[in-house]
Amino acid sequence: MFAVSQPWASAAHGESPRSAAAANTQPPVTQISLGTPLDRAEIEGWTDVVLIAHPRVLPDDAEQIGELVKKNAELLSFVLLARVDRPAANPTERQAAATQLAAPAGEPTTNPEATPEDAGNSQDKTDPGDKTEPVIETAGVAADDTPAAADQDAAAAAPELPPAVLADIGVGLAMKVGGRWQIVTGPIASDPESYAARRPAPGLGFISGQVLRTAARSLDDMKIVVRRTTLIIHDSPAVLKLGDQNISGMIRSMIWVDSRTGKLHHILWSLQRGVREPWVPALDYGVYVPVPTIEDRVLHVQADRFTLGIPSATAFGLNDLPRGHRFSLSGPLASLASRTEYDETDLSDLADRVIQALRQSPQTP
Repeated sequence: MFAVSQPWASAAHGESPRSAAAANTQPPVTQISLGTPLDRAEIEGWTDVVLIAHPRVLPDDAEQIGELVKKNAELLSFVLLARVDRPAANPTERQAAATQLAAPAGEPTTNPEATPEDAGNSQDKTDPGDKTEPVIETAGVAADDTPAAADQDAAAAAPELPPAVLADIGVGLAMKVGGRWQIVTGPIASDPESYAARRPAPGLGFISGQVLRTAARSLDDMKIVVRRTTLIIHDSPAVLKLGDQNISGMIRSMIWVDSRTGKLHHILWSLQRGVREPWVPALDYGVYVPVPTIEDRVLHVQADRFTLGIPSATAFGLNDLPRGHRFSLSGPLASLASRTEYDETDLSDLADRVIQALRQSPQTP
């Protein structure tokens, strides 16, 4: 679940369905193999770290719940990876983010060149030097026919090569085992000689083991809403803080790759149950999040959701969305962003309106 929080065939070739929801399939998000180490230069089976979220309980809240509950609330970090087919990509550059995983709570980083030692000194902010405007492509066609100058220069300098393709995304929960970050959920690696297959299992007590098992089951509820050759939209059940209350809701993420440059982009927004519609925006904004991002995920503790010291399913909630470039989620975009299915016209309209909202929104400080 976002608050803790066999791979299907890629849509790189052939016709994609109009949406997973429309086809009544809603395939689950691929889960990263159990034991996959995250501190290597290249992560087995994946090319990019999209998001890693380290949960954290604030000191004032920690006093209300006790050290054991706090420890288990912060036990597991959420990991979102991508596999992009980039014929001209440099794997060393795109995997530099894997060294950031030791960022301590409260000191996240979005600097892909950071080392574990640097991570604790970095700030959670978008690189002010990156002025590249994202270009969203649907069904292999760019929503904006005029890419940013940086993307144009990169495309002009590169030889004619096949376009980049977003082959898949993967999710998992991670923790340190033997001093190294690794995935502790998901299927057993198919290759017995892989690094994932050789990593030890975490040594957890009864309570922490139960926390892990419960959190692992929540990953099964993450579903693909839309899949295209360069874009994937997926939903993650989440507990969200609205006002001073935690509610059950959804985080919707849209990840896409610029087919010309191979650059990954990531935006997300929150949804809650509606009265007339199945889903409506929970917050009036979404966030463009740099790739990669190491998130300091502050948890909101609702003290009245504990019974004899045991937290209920909504005792902990997301205090806010990750930091990044906020954009307004209102008007027609709010309705489009809340759909349970998309045809090609809807998807193109969503892409156009997201880009327009990003252009009209000031850079988040």
